[in-house]
Amino acid sequence: MKKGKYIVVGIALILISTLLIAKWQRSNKIVTTPEMKTVKISYIPATCDLVNFIAYQQGYYKNEGLNVELTKFETSNQVSDALLAGRIDVSGCFAYPVAFSIEANQSDTLRSIRSIITSSEYPFLWLVASAKDQSIKSLKDLSGKKVGRFPGSTTEVQLKHALKSVGVNPNTVSMLAITASQQINALASGAIDALYALEPIPTIAKEQGVGRTVESIEKYLVEPNYNALYAVTNKYYKENKDTVEKVIKAQDRAVDYLRKNPSQAKQVLLSYTPLSTSTALNVGVGYPLRSTEQTDFIKLQAYADLLFNAGDLKIKIDVKKMFVN
Repeated sequence: MKKGKYIVVGIALILISTLLIAKWQRSNKIVTTPEMKTVKISYIPATCDLVNFIAYQQGYYKNEGLNVELTKFETSNQVSDALLAGRIDVSGCFAYPVAFSIEANQSDTLRSIRSIITSSEYPFLWLVASAKDQSIKSLKDLSGKKVGRFPGSTTEVQLKHALKSVGVNPNTVSMLAITASQQINALASGAIDALYALEPIPTIAKEQGVGRTVESIEKYLVEPNYNALYAVTNKYYKENKDTVEKVIKAQDRAVDYLRKNPSQAKQVLLSYTPLSTSTALNVGVGYPLRSTEQTDFIKLQAYADLLFNAGDLKIKIDVKKMFVN
């Protein structure tokens, strides 16, 4: 009998101790956390990765149980190469035309998980003229002028299409490929008359008194323009669907934060880009979509078709195949 009493007392003591420990943990806010899933995500030091930066800095990724490792790249092509090679798990932003090219060459490889659109309301692509020259008032005034643009075939196709849409023969415009770091110097020195520039170059040119924004280019392309995307490979998505959904959820919270607190959100750019505080607050960042917002496949397909018809894509693609169902 005594032995039985001892057993009962022992069990009671264990239960009491467990309850006391649990109460102490709650009062001290100690909780058992599940193992964090490591996810490698790319970024480029530009405004299009703002949602990515916010999700990381505000702790939204961690809230989803993700240990995100951000890896820096300089161009869209570097990001896509790393994604296809498996050096990163999820991409930050890279240009849609690069994704179109991958789909044309390796169909059913990529899955877009987020789009960033630009438009006349949310401009990102600008015609910038010298602050000293008031003769250029629109695209129609570019005939016989020297215009700098970002290297790559996409900006050339876009500019030619825009010029044709206003009745200017692209052959009458001298288009010069100039890296972003040299564009403002080229405009200031008079080496070029104008720039077809992507943010933040237009904002910086205005702040330095070197250039003036003439008009946004989006209205001459397919509007809204699906400028950039975040993506995963189809293989990674199939093997890590739960993880991808957590990334999407964290980034959706970042989009909400950006929309509610745009000025505060833009200051996050200071930690990841070379922008000054003034430029960061004034720069255009496009309009990142939430995962719950409908993709306009008609507009996106029209953009891909524009590049195909211009010879920038080898084959016509079906853009819907690039999306998570």
